[in-house]
Amino acid sequence: MNNQNKHIISFIERYKSQELIFKIVWPVCVVVFFILIWLSFSVYLTATEMNSHSADLINVSYYSLDQVKSNNSTKNILKDARNLPDLVRLSRNAEEENTRLNAYFDSLQQPYKSFLQYFLLPPLNIWEDPYTKAIDTKLIWQRFLAENPFSDLALLGRWSDFFRVVWNGEFYNEITDISISPLQEQDNWYFSFELNVSFLAPNKRAFLFLINDLSFSSNRENISLVHEFVYNLREWLRISYQKTQTGTLLTGKSLDDFIARSLMDWVHGKQDISFLTEAVIENTIKKTVECNNEDLQYCAFLFRQKYQTVPSLAYSVWDLKNPDKKPLLKKFFQRMAPVMNIKRFTFTPQRKTLGQASQSYVGQIQFQIFGRWLIKSDYDRISLALAKQCFWPQQDLPLTVQLAKKTVDQAVVDLASISTLDTTKNKKLQELTDILNNYELTFDQLTYYNKTIKIFEIFRMLDDGRLCR
Repeated sequence: MNNQNKHIISFIERYKSQELIFKIVWPVCVVVFFILIWLSFSVYLTATEMNSHSADLINVSYYSLDQVKSNNSTKNILKDARNLPDLVRLSRNAEEENTRLNAYFDSLQQPYKSFLQYFLLPPLNIWEDPYTKAIDTKLIWQRFLAENPFSDLALLGRWSDFFRVVWNGEFYNEITDISISPLQEQDNWYFSFELNVSFLAPNKRAFLFLINDLSFSSNRENISLVHEFVYNLREWLRISYQKTQTGTLLTGKSLDDFIARSLMDWVHGKQDISFLTEAVIENTIKKTVECNNEDLQYCAFLFRQKYQTVPSLAYSVWDLKNPDKKPLLKKFFQRMAPVMNIKRFTFTPQRKTLGQASQSYVGQIQFQIFGRWLIKSDYDRISLALAKQCFWPQQDLPLTVQLAKKTVDQAVVDLASISTLDTTKNKKLQELTDILNNYELTFDQLTYYNKTIKIFEIFRMLDDGRLCR
């Protein structure tokens, strides 16, 4: 009986508990139901409202375009855009216009980038061909000293010639003293060094032309004038190329690169340019001064007037006494000085001696010369080319001090495994290990230019030791 009472009591308690839960949950369910109905109705009203104004949703006035308004390249588009299709269309037009302008500006800069910069800002990367990008791995030691224009001996000779020879070799300035400071890196892209020169000019004409040569590349207006001349020269070379060449002709950038390389090879005496004619030079001069007159003398006068601050171009290219303008134009490019900053210039007229026909001058010049620094990408390409030359042509692994040390260590192990030890070779390998250990201590602190010289030294030592595969 007691057990039955317990079951009955338990059942009643469970029933009361479920009834309590039902009383609590039921109102909640009712509230949720009405909320769902309200939300559904709200969504319906919103959708109906949006559908009734769907035609207006494309209007830009319905959107927040603060970022577009604040962007200099897109804010002008909103002035004429009333709806989203207008915005898309105008945006595409603006993008096409930007592409066209970029192509136009690239065209304006192309004569400088592909030709003039190698004269005005000569690169320290002398190992890489500027056009084919091929790395000359043979440019080491004696050849390096002979061909590197920034090594002391070659640089002294180059600048001595620059000071001595003025105006068609008619007069010569005497260099009494010359000194060069170490290279200084400028902003990771450029380098500079100071040059101090003491000179003796034999007469006023040689003195004045020396001043003109020095002031040419220290004056941005002069550089701009030369750029304009080279730009017009390229245009007429294009025309001449199309008229005189046969077969499959180059066009666009390929033609521009071909013209730039042909000009460079011609200036350096490697080959002639058949499509660079006297007519091309005359038309370039006429285009530069906008001279449509058939009288070439009058066009030459205008050209000399415009380029009077660049007399080595104004008077030499159109020399009335010498109708052959092509060699004179080559000589102008050959004598073009890098960009420089004249810091100090003093001169004194010398007292005439008995029987001296002209006034001579002595002076001192201190100026800063600029060029393009050798940067990380240059170093990476050269170290990769050296590794391919020495080890593995098919792999893209650069030549490093660590790789060279690993190669030498393996050679020592291989030598030790031979029954008869070659003591001479073993001594050379140990010496090479000591050299590489010293390189490793300071290598990371070197500039990329000095790193490049070091890896060329490593390449030479590995090659001499027959450690290249």
